Parts: sequence; structure tokens; C-alpha cells
Amino acid sequence: MNPKIQAALKKKDSVEFLSAILASFSYSRPQDFAGLSRDGKLAVCCYCFALDMFSGGYLMVLDRLPEWTADILKSLKRIGAEPYATEFGRIVRIAKRNKLQPFTDTEWDDYLEKHPGFQLETVRDYERVTDVVATRLRAYVKKRGPAFA
Repeated sequence: MNPKIQAALKKKDSVEFLSAILASFSYSRPQDFAGLSRDGKLAVCCYCFALDMFSGGYLMVLDRLPEWTADILKSLKRIGAEPYATEFGRIVRIAKRNKLQPFTDTEWDDYLEKHPGFQLETVRDYERVTDVVATRLRAYVKKRGPAFA
């Protein structure tokens, strides 16, 4: 296992762990994102998802990282980060079905006005997202150590 990743696993705080594991992969976002190894992509996706979720929720993730949504969803499913994978998948499907484009506040505003309960549903558990994602990612990395060479 990569020594930087071994050091990251020793971080007790969720945010410190996520930041340390992100720092163990050399990348420049977003240009080099597609070139990351599968495990590197997984770590970056989990980091970005957790911190964007904490700062604004599922809609923030969808809005700020539209080109990564499929990879984020795969990563969350791979590490077993429920309920976030299920809920984020639902948000992505709603956005696609209703042609709600990222970076267009008006279309989302119209949708939210017609479906007032939707936004309330998407604001659950923000305070726990970094802990849940960090815990699941930590377990995934420990279980598959050689893949993180």
C-alpha cells in the first residue's frame, strides 16, 4: 500500500482523513480526473461528494460536479455509502427526467416551487455525510490495500 495512503488511514478525524487520502493521489482537477486510476477516482469522488454535500447538499454536488455525477454515484455504491448513493441516484434521475441542467438556477427554482417537499427531502443527514463517507472509504481502502499501491 502507498505510504501516503497508510499515513492517511491513521488520521482519526473524518475531514483530515478525506483530505489526506485525496492528497495521496496526484491530480489536477478537473483536467486529469479522467486519467486517475479507478481507485484514485473513487477516493477523489468520495472526497468531493462529502465536502460538497456538507456545504450544500445533493443539489450542490449535482450543480458543481455535473461531469462527475456518474463516477460519484458508482463510487458511493462501491464503498456502500448508504443512504447517500440511493438518494443521490434519485436526484440525478429526477434532474435527467426533467431536463434540469446544472448551473441553471431558474429551472431548478421552477421545479422546487412545484415540488416543495423535494428540497426538504434532500437536506437530511448533511452533518453526518463526511463521517459516513470517510468511515466507508476507510473500510474499503483497508480491505483492498494492494489496490492502493
